[in-house]
Amino acid sequence: MGDALRAATGGSVRFSVKSDTASGGVAGRGASGETPIGRVPSRRGGSRAATSGSGSASGAGLGQTLSDFVVGTGNRFAYTAIARIASGEQLGGQPQGVPTGPVFLYGPCGVGKTHLLNAAAAGFRANFPGARTRIASAESFTNEFMSAIRSNTIEAFHRRYRRVDLLCIDDVHFLANKEGTQKELLHTFDQVGQFGGRIVLASDEHPGRVRQFSEALVSRFVSGSLIRIDRPDGETRRRLIESFGLQRGLMLEPAAVAMIDAVAECETGGRGASVRDLSGLVNRVSAYLSVMGGGLVEGRVPASVVEGAVRAQGGMMPGGSSAGESGGGLGRSGRGHGGTDGVGGRSGPGRGGSFGAGRPVPIGAVIERVCESLEVTKEDLGSRGRHPRVVLARAAVAIVARRLTRNSYPEIAAAMGRRNHSTVITAHRRIEKQIAESQAVAVGLSVDGLPIAALVERIEREARASA
Repeated sequence: MGDALRAATGGSVRFSVKSDTASGGVAGRGASGETPIGRVPSRRGGSRAATSGSGSASGAGLGQTLSDFVVGTGNRFAYTAIARIASGEQLGGQPQGVPTGPVFLYGPCGVGKTHLLNAAAAGFRANFPGARTRIASAESFTNEFMSAIRSNTIEAFHRRYRRVDLLCIDDVHFLANKEGTQKELLHTFDQVGQFGGRIVLASDEHPGRVRQFSEALVSRFVSGSLIRIDRPDGETRRRLIESFGLQRGLMLEPAAVAMIDAVAECETGGRGASVRDLSGLVNRVSAYLSVMGGGLVEGRVPASVVEGAVRAQGGMMPGGSSAGESGGGLGRSGRGHGGTDGVGGRSGPGRGGSFGAGRPVPIGAVIERVCESLEVTKEDLGSRGRHPRVVLARAAVAIVARRLTRNSYPEIAAAMGRRNHSTVITAHRRIEKQIAESQAVAVGLSVDGLPIAALVERIEREARASA
């Protein structure tokens, strides 16, 4: 028995059995750990042959379903395949009843593979009440296999994993160098297929790139559908951030969504933020709000709150700044910043705006802060220069001045040394559009990558503080 255990574990023997629920797996089994077997009713009221016993369905963890999975270009194929499995359809055009190979999902950590496995099991049970599903991590499979060998209960183990309608195994790369467990999994595949069951697997790597997988196991993995899941693209990331916010009761302004995305890209070194990275950042914002309170604008979370949360918790901001550096905004005061919604000309003091009863800020303070932030001079503002930095500076003066001062467009134009105030109106409208589209700064400065809305809010805070 010792030799069998060593082969199963790749040389190390551990007798603790990890719960399926703890690894996103199965809950609610009997004391023996066995799943009763019976005839599984189909959605149309018929029955599918199974082995003897009474019908039962096992439960998948986490409550993750297809309905709360955010679909994008990097995961659409995987989502569609899992949806078909959950509905009982065959992949690859095979007729019903003909065995098919496993569906093998692979991709980097944190892109939704476990979510799809849980969703496959949940959807399958919803469509086929009484169906027997089993979902576990490869580590749980290995630990249960070892325990079964040690306790001489291998038949019970086989009944749990082989006589099922849907078997989902996560993190199969864990089986590398575990010869005995790999052989057991191959036999499990054979038996599940014999009873007409489906198999869904997930791994961080393509099966052909996992070292010390047996040739037979790799052959079986690639005999079905190999589906790669990539990190989310920009549009998918924004929808994920909004979805995570709503799950936590947070309505995020577009500028806040853009900042979370930019921070995630910064903290991941530009390799592309994963779903898990984005979820973690939204969690940090939620935790910050629950402790510090305040900072919302008409019930919405502005970019200033996101910046405060990131800085207060030691995160990295676009442009290379991090916790403890200047510009922390709400992170320094904790509450009370009225902010703006970052979209479309919210007014300042004395004009029905969101800054309460604070006194107007002198136009000179606004110009000074803008020039300092974008490294331009007041003379640049009045010149005919079209350098991106100067163009953005003029627009920043226009929007901040309209929010914080009582100056009219002609007065703002005069303060910048410009003869025609229509250019100020045009600049104001242009930057509002850029903010609404969640555009980032790109002028060759350290603030590049920061959402324009966040830059504007920072200038507003500094102008008010210096007034």
